[in-house]
Amino acid sequence: MDALGTMFDFAVNYCNLNGNKYWGMFICSGVAQQFENNNPKFVVGKSGKEIVYDVLSDVGNSCDCVKPLPRFGRTPEYWVGWALSQYQNATN
Repeated sequence: MDALGTMFDFAVNYCNLNGNKYWGMFICSGVAQQFENNNPKFVVGKSGKEIVYDVLSDVGNSCDCVKPLPRFGRTPEYWVGWALSQYQNATN
């Protein structure tokens, strides 16, 4: 849950990607299917930031992401990814 939340937060807030566009890239890259299949490489083996770079590499896209600054709260984008992970786990 945390990896997907961090992934969306990083993609939108640090890589300046449109959330809907990134969602499409996430699905097209095949990484979403890896989460669906509970592939440990993605579910627990990679950080959200690493997943963003994997998705961008898989779809042949790149971005100039800025260095994350320390934050003490969660963004709305984080909670979108977290909720999607919860939903996927609950519905298989």
